[in-house]
Amino acid sequence: MSQAERAADLEDSWIKLQSIYESKPELFASLEDGRPNACTIYTCALCALVVFPSNYGYPSYTIMPLESLPADFRELVTKYRSTKLGQFVLDTYAKHRTFA
Repeated sequence: MSQAERAADLEDSWIKLQSIYESKPELFASLEDGRPNACTIYTCALCALVVFPSNYGYPSYTIMPLESLPADFRELVTKYRSTKLGQFVLDTYAKHRTFA
């Protein structure tokens, strides 16, 4: 599979997931105590590999800072971060993913 085909597959998958996120917000509702539900955790974990939240990983292993990514990949990350789904992922990590 070529890089262009992989990028097209990513775009198709993102569009489908974003459509679910926008049309079925109840799937992403927080639990009664405010914690993210299983659907949110699963979605955010998968999407983290595309939007690179700054607090992804563990203290001993963190994701590369956006500035250190190659320009073409940084552009892709920025594109997906700017979507509603991307912002949801970033917000969820910011609120619920902290290192002790």
